[in-house]
This record gives sequence, structure tokens and C-alpha cells, in this order.
Amino acid sequence: MPSEVSTETDEDHHFPAPFRSASVRRHGRSTRTLGLIDMRTSVFAIAALCSSLSFAQGVSNTPQADQQANAAARLFMDACAANLGDEPKLKGWIRENRLRPTDPGFSQKVLQGQPGEVWSATSQVGDFLVVVGSPYRCAVWARRADAPLAVEHFQRLIKGVERPGLSVNLAKDQEFQGQGGKYRQVAYILKKQGATAGWAMLATVSESPTAEVQVRFTVSAAK
Repeated sequence: MPSEVSTETDEDHHFPAPFRSASVRRHGRSTRTLGLIDMRTSVFAIAALCSSLSFAQGVSNTPQADQQANAAARLFMDACAANLGDEPKLKGWIRENRLRPTDPGFSQKVLQGQPGEVWSATSQVGDFLVVVGSPYRCAVWARRADAPLAVEHFQRLIKGVERPGLSVNLAKDQEFQGQGGKYRQVAYILKKQGATAGWAMLATVSESPTAEVQVRFTVSAAK
């Protein structure tokens, strides 16, 4: 199993419940250089898919948890997948959408001592974070969301990028006990055929009402 995938599981087991003390830092935005990997085939495939997929956000008769799963999936595609490997574009997206940086103490709880930035994307639909790290790593966390629907959206994204010349391999699909209950983690490795580096894409979800974060989507560099 690639180390990039197993690291995410360790993070899930020891997550320090940040949403209880979340606050937003209005000023003093920091900047950090993100690692870039030349994976243009997968980048373009994902970006094209992002423009074609749609989710029923904000529909009055849609259950709240479904709306939250839809919003988390759309946020992951718009922030992380569509800007994959492109630091200036990602920063531009964050500015254009007026995401707010969280305060340093809260950010450190989320990052667990690793370099990166944490941005609040909370809306009337729910509480969401965009977590950016270095080397290139982008994640969306949803405090509450329908876990099975979130996995369905994630697998739909993965299926949409499959094409000749790009290998898409299931690296993990397993359940584990973590903070607040049982979690399921689904992980894929995307790699251009013949390339030495690619991307790990993960969905970590929980249906437990006591899970501090019910849905996490992550993409990071993988070897």
C-alpha cells in the first residue's frame, strides 16, 4: 500500500475535533508554496469533468445531509480537482470565492503540525473547510454530510477521469474505528502510464452522529 494512502488513515484516527472551537482569521493571510507534479493528462481530465458534473444543491425538498454531501463534492471539485497541481490558480480561486482563513490555533489543530493553510468555506448549507498543504495536498472537510452519498459522488468523479493512458487503481476500501465511531475510507491512485508520480484521491466518511467530521475528500501527490 502506498505510504501516501496509509498516512491519511493515521490522520483520521487522531483527529483532534477542531470544529468545536472553530474561528475565522480575517486578516494576515499567509502564503505557502505548494509542490507541483507534471500530471497534465489527469489534471485536464479532472478539470473537464468538473465542468460537466452537477449536483442538486439548494433544492428545497432535498434533505439537509444530502445538500451537504452535494456541496462538499462540488467544493472538492471546484477547489481541489479543478486546480490540481496549479498553485496560482488555486490561490486565485480562494481569493475569488472569498474563503476566510481560520485562526492560527484552529489551523494547527487541523494541520497537526504539518505545513499548510486552512480556509473556512462555511455557508448556510453547512460547515466546510478547505485544507491546503505542501507538498501538493488539497482537502475538503464537511462537518455534517450524508456519507454514502458522498462516496457515490467521489466514485463518480473517479469513474469520470478513467481514459486510455491514465491508470486508475483502487488502493483501499476499508472500514476502521476512529474518533467518534466507524469510518470508511476509499482511496484511488491515478497515474499516467509510464509516469513515476501521480495522485492519491481519498474519501473518508462516517455515518456516526458523533463523528466530528463526517466527510473528507483529499487529493495529494503520490509515488
